[in-house]
Amino acid sequence: MVDVAEAHILLDEAMLWDFFWQVTWPEDFETPDELLLTNFKQAQGYVVFVHGWSGNHGIWEDLPGMVVTGNRRLIAFAVDHNGFGHTTFTKHTPELEECNPPAAMQVLQR
Repeated sequence: MVDVAEAHILLDEAMLWDFFWQVTWPEDFETPDELLLTNFKQAQGYVVFVHGWSGNHGIWEDLPGMVVTGNRRLIAFAVDHNGFGHTTFTKHTPELEECNPPAAMQVLQR
């Protein structure tokens, strides 16, 4: 289960307003909220799509859907990392150590 307090701590420490990700799994219908956790627990594995330095999660277009359709036991995550797309910093101009590639990877790992 997601620890909401821990998620807020992550955002505060990374100085982010929010952390955006898009989840894709192979179903032909909208999944009711009560089945979401079941789907995550039954997954065989997870694929995380991370964009480059000047992109956002949208660069992957249909690729996450194609991957999970090829293996229906996978769940794909396409993320926007520190300062890109919908994942924005709490201050207008962050320090380099807050937005460089190692900082982005640390947030993604957490």
